[in-house]
Amino acid sequence: MNIYQNCPTYETGHFILRLVKIEDAEDLLECYSDKAAVARMNADSCTNDFYYTTANEMQACICFWLDEYARGAFVRFSIVDRLNGKVVGTVEMFNSHFPIVGNAGVLRIDIASAYETAGNISELTALAAGNFPYDFETNVILVKAGHTPERAEVFAFYGFTPTDEFRPGLGYYIYKHKGIAYCGLACCVCSENKTCVGCQSGGCDIHGWCKNYNCCRDKEINGCWECADFPCGGTMLDKLRIRAFARFAREYGEDELVRCLMRNKADGIVYHYDGQLVGDYDQCKTEDEIIIKTAIK
Repeated sequence: MNIYQNCPTYETGHFILRLVKIEDAEDLLECYSDKAAVARMNADSCTNDFYYTTANEMQACICFWLDEYARGAFVRFSIVDRLNGKVVGTVEMFNSHFPIVGNAGVLRIDIASAYETAGNISELTALAAGNFPYDFETNVILVKAGHTPERAEVFAFYGFTPTDEFRPGLGYYIYKHKGIAYCGLACCVCSENKTCVGCQSGGCDIHGWCKNYNCCRDKEINGCWECADFPCGGTMLDKLRIRAFARFAREYGEDELVRCLMRNKADGIVYHYDGQLVGDYDQCKTEDEIIIKTAIK
């Protein structure tokens, strides 16, 4: 999918995200005329500071965003409150090549002060981490958070860490998409080793004896779920949760598995309890129970 030819619509528990429209100007003006909201925005490398006081200014900004979308520069999504249909802010994302960090996407979240809560920022961050690496074709997301410490705590919960590799001194955080291990372990929500880059990027130190890793590499497949012999015995697939996740990826796709796991993380479903290698999914007794728990909305 080319996101600049067919812009997706996303949903969270409280919001719908879709391409911004000129008709959103009246609602968005409430956000962009709010000095407290504007102070939380990221205007780095932008043409202005996003503080607008008239409908004409807001409309002109939206026209600029849509022109930039048409030329494939970035996407501005409107954040729509599912309860009342009101547009309460925007999310911007684009993918480019930068010195040092390489291919990366930059995320901006602009939202009205009344909606600036940890829960709402968590929903939007989970959506970004679960969808944007696939839809914008990047394994790295950057977000400015040094000037918003409350947001920084939320970003850290999803695996963002401070970085000076990108625009040093400006308070950027970096997220490196870990995806799913070859066997089905969910590297994307694993909290056991925050410095690990994920199985498929060579982050685990047990590759010498890991049958799943070596077999998938030899067969040049993305995971056990793509193998004609799935599920084989004597491997990590002997573990119920891992086998269920691999089966989920086989039936619905690895990208859908990641999206569900990140959404569930935002909803409070815990992959690993503190200091343990088990969590909420391990309370299930069957593969079907785990799959249902993973997919439930």
